Amino acid sequence: MEESRFHQEWAHPRGLVDFLTPPLAKSATGAALFGVFRHQDHGVVDDEARRRCGLIARHIRRAALIGNVLDTKTAETTAFMEALNGLAASVVDRNCRVVFANLSGREMLEDERILRLRNDALAAADSRPVLADVIAAAGDGDAGLGVSGIAVPLSAPPQTLWLAHILPLTSGARRQTGKNFAAVAAVFVHQTSLESPSSMQSMSKLYQLTPGEMRVLSAMGEVCGISAVSDVIGVSETTVKTHLQRLFAKTGTKRQTALIKLVAAHASPLRRQ
Repeated sequence: MEESRFHQEWAHPRGLVDFLTPPLAKSATGAALFGVFRHQDHGVVDDEARRRCGLIARHIRRAALIGNVLDTKTAETTAFMEALNGLAASVVDRNCRVVFANLSGREMLEDERILRLRNDALAAADSRPVLADVIAAAGDGDAGLGVSGIAVPLSAPPQTLWLAHILPLTSGARRQTGKNFAAVAAVFVHQTSLESPSSMQSMSKLYQLTPGEMRVLSAMGEVCGISAVSDVIGVSETTVKTHLQRLFAKTGTKRQTALIKLVAAHASPLRRQ
């Protein structure tokens, strides 16, 4: 070590004589280390230095692990928001006040052609009252609107037809989301027509999907994870993975979240126009 260029050209001129290195994290692709240099005034590493470093290292390791968890949560949140921003969506309370609106929702409210804020409450541009009535009913949860929610027309022929799909946030697994936002319903807005093909039909034709790929794609819209998809459609996880890789190749996506976002972009009532 003393004969190396590292020591002669960098460490020795700085008076460094030793280096104590406890590992913080290791994986198949790399490692994170915490290093303590020893100056010649303090001598080489001894048992007391190791003991003190051990006391410090456990706290630094814990901080590093917490940081990794936070990074993962941030990445998950970012991915979710990117998917959500592909929809025209808002979250409202019982009085129709908007407590959250994604990018598409904010753009639609600013445009005011379909929806607008009237006295801080979400309302149809043509002032039809049914939207407020349905949102109020969403406060009763699935008992009021049903598990799948209900679609409300925001325009009438001969104009282009716009629908608001109201999903209650006060029942089942959605209840916690409603509590976090002090909200009763999520509002998804989309343009539609009676001639519009279903999302699965349009994707099948557009990407030339096989029946097996279609079953996997359809199941992904209902359940989460390869194992769950395997159980739903009755094939092995290996088969699901094979179909999933082909779906990625055909659609130009790389992750399941991107694939689900693509399905949402084709689907009613969650299509962004």
